[in-house]
Amino acid sequence: MRNGIARTPLPPDQTFIDDPLRILRAVRFVSRFDLKIDEAMAESFAKHEIREGLLKKVSKERVGVELKQMLSNSNAFTSIKHFHNFGLLPYMIEIPQACVELSQNTAPLFEQSYKLSELLKYIMIEDGFPFTEVLKEHLKPDDLRFILYTSAIMSPFGGYKVIVNPKTQKTDFLVNILMKESLKFPNNEASIVTNACTFKEEFRRLLKELIDGKDVRLFTAKIIKDLKQLGQTWEVAFLMAFIADLAENPTQDQKVAELYEGYYKYIHQHQLSHLFNLKSFLDGGQIQQLFPGVKGPAISVIKDNVFYWQVENPDKTVEDLQAYIGEHKDEFMKDRFSA
Repeated sequence: MRNGIARTPLPPDQTFIDDPLRILRAVRFVSRFDLKIDEAMAESFAKHEIREGLLKKVSKERVGVELKQMLSNSNAFTSIKHFHNFGLLPYMIEIPQACVELSQNTAPLFEQSYKLSELLKYIMIEDGFPFTEVLKEHLKPDDLRFILYTSAIMSPFGGYKVIVNPKTQKTDFLVNILMKESLKFPNNEASIVTNACTFKEEFRRLLKELIDGKDVRLFTAKIIKDLKQLGQTWEVAFLMAFIADLAENPTQDQKVAELYEGYYKYIHQHQLSHLFNLKSFLDGGQIQQLFPGVKGPAISVIKDNVFYWQVENPDKTVEDLQAYIGEHKDEFMKDRFSA
């Protein structure tokens, strides 16, 4: 550590071949203490046979543990910068065999991962990240930092699906598989990040409609309702949408920021930020009483429409709803978002 330079006690190649996990521990160490990497160590990091040890010799659980430690602390972006400079991410996050074509050309996607992480660092404000008022109510700072940087890294993979059962052709989002299988992160964290990476495009689309003067309140409510199980984390998807638009419009960052600030205020002004806490006026039994003979999927449609009615009428009561249903039953039996 003399002169702020990190070195290995033994020759770097030997050190990392003996235990490839030391590569990640070295990155964590130099990031934490803001050290420079010795030239011999840097040359070792750059060798394919050294980095390949992360895939072949180190368990996914151990890689996931190290990655989480790095992305949870205040030096998270410094670690990501080292991952990028030494091309480590493809050796840490294994693409499944079902994505053969993608696994052979991940460089552009991991390059985008770095750019989005860099933007996330760029937009940080003194008390943390913007657009995270609700998240701060539910997540500790370290957990929030981990979720956001992990989402930024995974975001470029958000549009991909993988066939997980050839017989039934059942698919799953690639991000979910990377989180749970390649890094062995818990289901809850995998779900939050997967939702953020897949739903971000909905927020981007809705912002364009808002700019065009459309009332997107119900569509925004639908997204947050779809995320009801993890609804308090909807801002992760919102923030991923923001940095994705910043990445696509690098010369208009001020304009993009103003648009998202306006959209964020719109969500709060229309009392949409905590919809995941909204309790339905009617349960399944009450719906069957009001709609005799209705069963199965039709009940779900009615439940959704009750939810949207409550969104549109935040000051109304259950008695108001029942009276309205009495005059507009057909309205509640139509899927408002079907193609």
